[in-house]
Amino acid sequence: MGELDRAARAALVAALGRLGLEARAREDAVELAIPGMRPARLVARGSAIPAPGQVTRLTDEPDPRGSQRVLVADELAPAARRELDRAGWGWLDRRGHLKLRIEGAPVVVDAAIDPLPRRGARTDLTRSGGVRGRGGLAYAAGALLHPDRPARVRQIAAWAGLAPSSVSEGRKALVAGSLVTHEGRPVIPELFWAVVEIWRPAWVQTARAPEPATDARRLEIEPVHLDRPGWALTDTLGAAGWGAPIVAASDYPPELYVPTPASLDRALAVLGEAGVGRDGAAAVAVAPLPGVGAPRYDRGQGFPVAHPLFVALDVASDPSRGREVLDGWTPDGPDEFRRVW
Repeated sequence: MGELDRAARAALVAALGRLGLEARAREDAVELAIPGMRPARLVARGSAIPAPGQVTRLTDEPDPRGSQRVLVADELAPAARRELDRAGWGWLDRRGHLKLRIEGAPVVVDAAIDPLPRRGARTDLTRSGGVRGRGGLAYAAGALLHPDRPARVRQIAAWAGLAPSSVSEGRKALVAGSLVTHEGRPVIPELFWAVVEIWRPAWVQTARAPEPATDARRLEIEPVHLDRPGWALTDTLGAAGWGAPIVAASDYPPELYVPTPASLDRALAVLGEAGVGRDGAAAVAVAPLPGVGAPRYDRGQGFPVAHPLFVALDVASDPSRGREVLDGWTPDGPDEFRRVW
């Protein structure tokens, strides 16, 4: 960490200088000159491409008295930036952005700058590492579903309905990004939060909510054979079904995955689409991966519930409450699954 931190201090001085601010690197910090005030002391930490989980652990460390903390990284994902903002840290993304707020001083920086690449850094990590394409997403999900055993490419390809070559390429990128070990085990919780970054179901609001008792045949909800792909409840009501500490009103709009695009078309034809700017009575989306809808679980929520991994990904996508819910939630099943966030 010593070399990364020294490089971080040099980069922070350079970034501030490009914005016309006077700063100099000391042995363990950066001093920022502020007219009419004592210099501000900035403690810079260096990193490569930290996952949100790594950022959380870093910001949980005790703050040095009288100092402003700044993380300098080769690349900062949106979730990592949000976590730093929440913790009151400044940050420098070497690709070209500096954000800094000095407590008790008239210094607020939120500006684009010229890139400051770190000498010797692997500048191709953005392309070769991380969750890459549907193959990478499938392998990541398969690894997280069974975190205590190596994930196998052919098994995951069959589960996700993808070519093994696509899943294999996705696996290589995850290993290069240090999110999966060479043996195929997930790096937890970093892999989970990396998946959150690209988990973007295309939700459509409906004019009315489906009723399992009356709409089952027309919508092919299939509430009985839970080992087959079908409708699956997720997000708030799904998390409540798995024991999350959520107070979910009975009239809360359900969010449901449907198994195919044809199922989505049928749902919108039967339920109607909510008007622009209006809250829907429910939300439906085709699952990002076919395996999301099988198996499903009877958790007393009216609809079969998706696996807690996929429910957690949807909960985590809400920046206002996602982390708070996940912090206090360890799903009470299924037996083969353990918490990965």
